[in-house]
Amino acid sequence: MTRRKRIVVTGVGIFSSMGQDQYQVLSNMKRNITGIGNIANFPTNQMISNFGAEIKEYVPEPDTTKYNMCTQFGIRAAKEALKDSKLDITSQNADKLALCFGTCSGGLTELEKRRKVKNLDYDATLYFPWFQQGDCIAEHLGINGPVISNVTACVASGHSLIVGCEILSQGKLEAVLVGGSDTISESVYAGFNSLQALSGQPCAPFGYPSGLSLGEGAAFIVLESLERALERKAFIYAEICGFGLDQDAHHITAPHPGGDGVARTVTSALKQAKVKPEQIGYINVHGTGTEANDACELTGLRKALGDELFSKIPLNSSKAYFGHTLGPAAVIEIVSTLIAIKDGKLPATLHTTNLREGCQEANHILNNMPEGNPQYFLCNNSAFGGHNSSVLFKSWKEKQGSLKEEYKTEEDFPPKRVGIFGISMANQFGCISGSADTGISNKQHMDIEKARIETKKYIGSLYSRRMNYITQYCIAAAHLSIKDANLEVNQDNNTDIGLVFGSTYGALDRFSSYLKGIFDNGVTHASPLYFPDTTINTIPGRAAIKLGIKGYGTTISTGGNEGVLASHIAYQLIRSGYQSFCLVGAGDEICDFSNEVSSILGYDKSKYPLTEGSSFMVLGSLEGVAVKNTRCYGEIKGFGCGFGSDNYHEAIAKALDEASLHADNIDFVFYNDEGFEEKGLYQKKVLEGLFTNRRIPIKTFNDLFGYAFSVSSMYHIYQAALWLFNNKIYQNGLVVSSSLNGGNVAIAISRV
Repeated sequence: MTRRKRIVVTGVGIFSSMGQDQYQVLSNMKRNITGIGNIANFPTNQMISNFGAEIKEYVPEPDTTKYNMCTQFGIRAAKEALKDSKLDITSQNADKLALCFGTCSGGLTELEKRRKVKNLDYDATLYFPWFQQGDCIAEHLGINGPVISNVTACVASGHSLIVGCEILSQGKLEAVLVGGSDTISESVYAGFNSLQALSGQPCAPFGYPSGLSLGEGAAFIVLESLERALERKAFIYAEICGFGLDQDAHHITAPHPGGDGVARTVTSALKQAKVKPEQIGYINVHGTGTEANDACELTGLRKALGDELFSKIPLNSSKAYFGHTLGPAAVIEIVSTLIAIKDGKLPATLHTTNLREGCQEANHILNNMPEGNPQYFLCNNSAFGGHNSSVLFKSWKEKQGSLKEEYKTEEDFPPKRVGIFGISMANQFGCISGSADTGISNKQHMDIEKARIETKKYIGSLYSRRMNYITQYCIAAAHLSIKDANLEVNQDNNTDIGLVFGSTYGALDRFSSYLKGIFDNGVTHASPLYFPDTTINTIPGRAAIKLGIKGYGTTISTGGNEGVLASHIAYQLIRSGYQSFCLVGAGDEICDFSNEVSSILGYDKSKYPLTEGSSFMVLGSLEGVAVKNTRCYGEIKGFGCGFGSDNYHEAIAKALDEASLHADNIDFVFYNDEGFEEKGLYQKKVLEGLFTNRRIPIKTFNDLFGYAFSVSSMYHIYQAALWLFNNKIYQNGLVVSSSLNGGNVAIAISRV
């Protein structure tokens, strides 16, 4: 029996249209003031609305001006959260602190300033990618622990919180800084305009007129173990008791009409926390204000809580305060809830007087903040791609500054062993599963166009008209890995199978085509067909729909180690018993725009050709009945993470420690060499220095596969699994990967 830490919130920070710190925000909330007003950042005369929640009178801090606005907003909120928690980052604890960050648009506004997707300058390109914002915040603050950027659209920061809770609960870290940031974007505004989703007035969730108001801002919270918070005598806002992140697997932009995904997500959070529906005292709902969202979300809550209870629990949507801020929405709304409850109040839904059909039976808090002090409360969010999040909090009603001896700061936790049951790849060598792999040397290398044709041919009826290339690769690889694991997805088990995905750039061909249409022809040419492809999570969202996967799902972008970090997240979900199986994978595609970005940033200087494709594997609990007669390629024994170019060694040491292995126990090391001479020599030197007592294979497979930003680390896990399964002389292997900015991850795998 292992112990897992109880997790609490000890600091909050917020930077938004409602105020530039938590005190301004709360003051404006109590006065029923909205942050929504007329858009000033770009012209809206050709749109159906001119309202949005912009940050006014913004003055950047002098030491952050080199970053884009998304990063600047994030740093402001993060600093406030750290100050509020009285937590200092020093050289002694930097590697014990993690950053989990969520964004939807990343540095998109940098491209909008240039109005082009060709002949870009270095600065615009450097800060455009989604992973850059989180990495820059971590670097600026001096965080050297794990850095994970989540890009699951409008639930990105909520999913970041969930990932942060999981990695913190294992007891290896001191704290996790969790949050998100996004700036209001003309291209995103035009996209929602093309979907006819904007409101002509400041949004009135559940009321009239229907439609959303977009916003911008950032928020962060500091997570710590209850034990450490009590030791520090830190102020405790609330305890995080449970969460859910189930998928609709229904439609890319529309929620399930019966609220199925929302219902399962809330039920997951309650079940995990062992809390009954009647104990819930308040809900902060997603509540965008659109016809598509509001009634469906309330229907899902009714399913999860029961008709009678649902009609009694007070709820609101905070988007009438902040607008829909996209990536940071979850944590912005969580922070506003925490500061309101601390003050003895509950947030309200502004602008709503008459309720729309389907929204009338709920206990809405309208237009004024009532007094409230709930013991348990939920914060819910949903996103394109059919992704959801629900986080269950417990107000900290105990005496602040209590002694840790007065509380049970840990919970019993029987961890599950995690095995690899299916492996696959779809790329220039074809669509291949582990059980059918006779060696890449026996396969014909195809050019990109032929590889795309073969992939489309393989997925057959799973193909949909206008499906982008990266999604085709991912569906092919995911489908192959399911077959390789002898796993049948059906109505009985589809909610117990998760899908964790990672990509550095996503569907860049469609993304750039969408932007080009706006830049060349104006906002009225924003394509409603291409707009969903501007968010990376719609790739696994489409895969979930095609394959019927309804379990936990999330998407990350970390700049080069997505495959192994996605594996880490999936491993935690299974180890903790939240899912029996989890599809985990990564994908990349090559296009003119990706080549432009790579050329400007120097990524094309890699000694390996840049390639595209996808690789997936099926992870599962070794204790499960369903896997008794299934091949197992290997058991995942441990992970290690660190951020910073000089933390490569530390990531490996942490993986070995978690796996209870010594360097002398390792029989081979596969490292994901990016192909840059100085960095590659450093990594090879570290590895050869660690494994000096035995002559073992230390190799990269990028000379065979080429370098694909996200997928290459997955290819190395694939090869490690094959080596362990096919060669009895190997008992333990190590896979190491590093991102473009120095995010290092190591995974230890053993023969079963």
